[in-house]
Amino acid sequence: MNIDPKWPFWIGLVTTVALVGANGSVWTGILPDTMVNTVSHSSNLLGTLGTAMLTFLTGASSNAKGPLAK
Repeated sequence: MNIDPKWPFWIGLVTTVALVGANGSVWTGILPDTMVNTVSHSSNLLGTLGTAMLTFLTGASSNAKGPLAK
């Protein structure tokens, strides 16, 4: 499978930003207290999904034989 390197780059960038945002203290003082938990949990979910996507893309784009590459 030929995967354009721009996709893992952008997914990795979004994942990194999301995982930084998953720390609730980042939002304290920026957002109202009622929104901090929602934004923090949403960022955590986005970061987790991004990490899973990056793992899949790494396995699918490999030239070596393995579980996702023939």
